[in-house]
Amino acid sequence: MAYLSGEAPLPEESQIAKEIDYFRSYYGDLSPKAFISYDRTAYFDKDDDSFRVTFDENIRYRKKDMSLTIAPSGRNILDPGCALMEVKTAGAIPLWLVDILNREGIRQCSFSKYGRAYSDMLKSNPELIEQSAKMTYLEKIIRNNILPYQGRPKMHISAM
Repeated sequence: MAYLSGEAPLPEESQIAKEIDYFRSYYGDLSPKAFISYDRTAYFDKDDDSFRVTFDENIRYRKKDMSLTIAPSGRNILDPGCALMEVKTAGAIPLWLVDILNREGIRQCSFSKYGRAYSDMLKSNPELIEQSAKMTYLEKIIRNNILPYQGRPKMHISAM
């Protein structure tokens, strides 16, 4: 945490450290606003290491005490007894799992732990709702006054 707050360098040089340093220099003075924690159970296919299934439970967030040394705590994002299941695969989902998901009526949906925490924060803090509304209004003005780019998007590809 001392590294992320700019109080100390990372003990080792790594690619992720370079990316974080670039992100911090590009966006300027940033500080954490929410701490998200959860209990994860992960499974992987012994024959296909690209296929994994994870279950996240006790997903919670807090807006204070951002230290990584403090025990996980905070406001729950999911109802008691619920879990977030995520299927990760480089290819198609195995048919045996498709059959189980269909039989149990489990359907794909989009979910963001951070988005859900932010939404919950907005509901409980009228000041944040006002700030969010101002941003939405600003986005509408920008969208109404700037035409979308009609050409092919420019891409920059570099080899590492």
